[in-house]
Amino acid sequence: MKKIWISTLITCLLLASCGGNSQTSSQNSEPTSASSVSESSESSAENETESESESGNESESSDSSDISGETSAQTSSEPETEESSETVPETEETLQPAVHTGDVDLKSFPADARSWIYDSRFTSIPFELQAEAGGVGAVEAWAEEHDWLINLADFFHDFEMTADQVNSILFDQQLEIPPDITAEEVEILCSDDWAAINNLMVSPYAVASESGDIYTIFWLGEHSAEDYAEAGLDAEAIASAIQQTQALNIQETDSYCEQAQQSLASYQALQP
Repeated sequence: MKKIWISTLITCLLLASCGGNSQTSSQNSEPTSASSVSESSESSAENETESESESGNESESSDSSDISGETSAQTSSEPETEESSETVPETEETLQPAVHTGDVDLKSFPADARSWIYDSRFTSIPFELQAEAGGVGAVEAWAEEHDWLINLADFFHDFEMTADQVNSILFDQQLEIPPDITAEEVEILCSDDWAAINNLMVSPYAVASESGDIYTIFWLGEHSAEDYAEAGLDAEAIASAIQQTQALNIQETDSYCEQAQQSLASYQALQP
């Protein structure tokens, strides 16, 4: 009986000892596990913080790079040099003076229409010059474009002939028909001074102003003394044109001469 009790007691003691060790082991293991989790969590948080910090630095660096790139692009797109404030003058073409024929058809009068504008010495083209320009056919086609109201100055300029070239043909060769112009006149006709050209070529039945505009007897008969003054015409030149036209004894021009004579008288009265 004693043996059974002692055995029972020993068993209880053993069981109690095992239970205590198990609780102790369990209690000891729980803090360790919690500590491990906590350390792992803290480590993970630190890593995340470092990662976020690095990511933020990279983002800031990227943003800074982008801004720098945008600034660089904006800077490069700006013009390097400012436009010059100086204006370059435009090249103006040389304009020929006007020809004022009046409200008439020059071809309706019994005379060469060109003679009302230009002196006949400057309206005929020598054959030698026509050959230099490409032949009679080329010259006739050119004259058609000008409605046959042609002159030597236009001929020289349109066919790009120089004064030396023209003079070598007209004066260095033995021509069957001597030229009706001089070498000095050729120099003027080949120049770009159209005021001088028109004052040289003007018809005896017309007047040229200082600027080179030409006014026929028909224009003179249709306009007043005030118009003469505005055009800056010379009174003596007007009187000469009237007298030369009257000498032609062309009935169709009489009325124009009479009206021009009246306007001239008023124009002379305006002279100082």
